[in-house]
Amino acid sequence: MRVSVLLKWLLIMICTGTNQVYAYSGIDLISTYPNAELFKRYQKGHQSYHLVSGTMRYITDQSGNFDEGYAPEFSTLINGRVEKSIFDHTEFDSAIEIAKNMRSELLRKGFEIEYECSGLDCGDVAGWRLYLSRYADGVANSQHYIMAKHPGKNGGEWAIAFYVNEFSGIPRSIIHIVDSTIIKFEQYTINQDHLGVWLREGQKVALEGLYFEFNSDRISNNSNSVLTSLIAVLSEMPDMNISIEGHTDNVGSADYNLTLSLRRAESVKQYLVDKGIDEARLSVEGFGETKPKVNGSDSISRQKNRRVEVMPISKLKTEEVNVEKEIKINE
Repeated sequence: MRVSVLLKWLLIMICTGTNQVYAYSGIDLISTYPNAELFKRYQKGHQSYHLVSGTMRYITDQSGNFDEGYAPEFSTLINGRVEKSIFDHTEFDSAIEIAKNMRSELLRKGFEIEYECSGLDCGDVAGWRLYLSRYADGVANSQHYIMAKHPGKNGGEWAIAFYVNEFSGIPRSIIHIVDSTIIKFEQYTINQDHLGVWLREGQKVALEGLYFEFNSDRISNNSNSVLTSLIAVLSEMPDMNISIEGHTDNVGSADYNLTLSLRRAESVKQYLVDKGIDEARLSVEGFGETKPKVNGSDSISRQKNRRVEVMPISKLKTEEVNVEKEIKINE
C-alpha cells in the first residue's frame, strides 16, 4: 500500500513539475509548494496590518483591560498593500513538510524569519481563524506558522505571514504578503504648509500618518514625518498653543480606552517636548471611544476612529487645562 501511494505521488510530481513562482506584483518573491492549488485570493489597498509574532491565546476580561476574545501574545504593526492567498494541497502532502519547504524557500530568497511556531506552541486554532482567515481549520497539533520579513527587496520592506494546518487529512496553507513599497508613507502624512494653514485658521487636524504599536502608547518609527511637520509649524509660530486629543475605537472596555487615549496624547506631547517644544504650550486630553469620527464597527471605521488630533487654543485655555490636570493628580 505504501509503495503504491509513493508511486502515485512520484507520478504526480513528474507530470506537474516543480514549484511555481509566486510572482507578486511582477516580482519573483517566493515559490509555492508543488501541486498547491489556489483556493482563494484577496487584495487589499494600503492599510495597517498586524503581523502575529506570538502564541494565540484566549483572553478573559478579568483584568478589565481587554474584552474577552482571542488575541496574539505579541504582534507587529506594518503598513502597506496586503495580498491574502489560500492554497489547498494534496492528500499526499503533510503540513510539516509544507512548513519546512516554506521555511527553506524564505531563507533562500533572503527573508529573515522573525517568529515561528508549531503544534500546541502556536495556541488555539480558532484564534488563527479569526486573525488570518475563516478558512483556517484543523487541530492544534498539526498547525505551523512562520512570520518573516525582507528588509530590502525591491527597495522596501516585505513581510510574509504563513500558516498551514490539516483538516480531514488534507493540508491547507494561508499566505499573507504585505508590500510597504507600493505606497510611500510620505504620501499619507500631512504636508507642513497645509498643517500650518489649518492650525492658523483654528481648525482641528487629525495627524494622519501617526501610528502606535498595537494596544500601546508607544509611537511607531514610521510616524516621524508627520511629527516633524508639527514641530516645524510650532517652531515657526511660537505664540501658538495646542491641545493634543487622543481617541480610540470601541474595541475593549470604555475605561481602558479612555486611559489609552490619554496615554497616547501624552506620548505625542512628550515627543514634542523632547524635540524642544515648550511644555507650557501643550495640553492633552483623552476621549477614548466617546467621540468617533465615523460610525461603524468594521475594520476601516475602527482605523479611522483611532487617531490623535491637534487644535490651536488660547494661552489661558492651556493654563486652565494644565491646572485642572494637576488638581486631579493631587486628589
